[in-house]
Amino acid sequence: MGNTITEKILMAHTDLKEIRAGQLINAKVDIALGNDITAPIAIKEFQKAGGKKVFDKNKVVLVLDHFTPNKDIDSAQQCKFVHEFAMEQQVTHFYEGGQVGIEHALLPEKGIVLPGDLVIGADSHTCTYGALGAFATGVGSTDLAAVMLTGELWFKVPQSMKFIIKGKMPKWVSGKDLILNIIGRIGVDGALYKQWNLPVKQSVNCRWLTDSLWPIWPLKPEPKTAFSLPMRSLKSTWSRGQNGLINFILPMLTLSIQILLKLTLENWNHRLLSPIYHLMLKA
Repeated sequence: MGNTITEKILMAHTDLKEIRAGQLINAKVDIALGNDITAPIAIKEFQKAGGKKVFDKNKVVLVLDHFTPNKDIDSAQQCKFVHEFAMEQQVTHFYEGGQVGIEHALLPEKGIVLPGDLVIGADSHTCTYGALGAFATGVGSTDLAAVMLTGELWFKVPQSMKFIIKGKMPKWVSGKDLILNIIGRIGVDGALYKQWNLPVKQSVNCRWLTDSLWPIWPLKPEPKTAFSLPMRSLKSTWSRGQNGLINFILPMLTLSIQILLKLTLENWNHRLLSPIYHLMLKA
């Protein structure tokens, strides 16, 4: 029997040749996320453990998004503490002030999380990145501290749950409504240490294809529908590609076409709207 996508991702981050549901494993982490509520606790535990340098300044992500702008002195002190740590550690992905929105929208937007990644975050919504084909889970602040120190964490390989959704989505009903309905049926603790599989029809949900590590991901089997994912770096695209030069050139070509199209559309919009704008000013 083959492995699930979750098992494949977890196994790729270990030296193991095979893993099974329920097994306890130690895995290398690609991204470790903390925010202005959870990161201060993690930083203090990191320092208590004798930590001097984070395991990789490019893989620790600190986002100040919960209490910014600061509502009081306490929240300001929280952010100041994280800011000072980020500067001291020269953390590459540190976002504060006008640089941020919701952390789990920011990371995909910046291309920090990629399909096939193993991501942990001291925030319960970290599992959002499963939509990108990554294995992502929320952890406690002390777990985040351990990863900041070692770059690794232990996991229990989750069992799989399969949900078969039939029919067509009614008007005004979204994917969130569908998920909330399922959660209501199984309960908030109905999927502890489990992964979800949702093999649904195209009219209900889009299917992610994540077996080739390119920055363009089809949402449906038709090639006309695609989602653009910004690349973390050229180096990562090269090293993660399965076919070397081909997997490097094709994303570059696709990205170039996207940029050209965007610039063309922006220029077209400018030419169309500029006369209207000037007429409005005269009026």
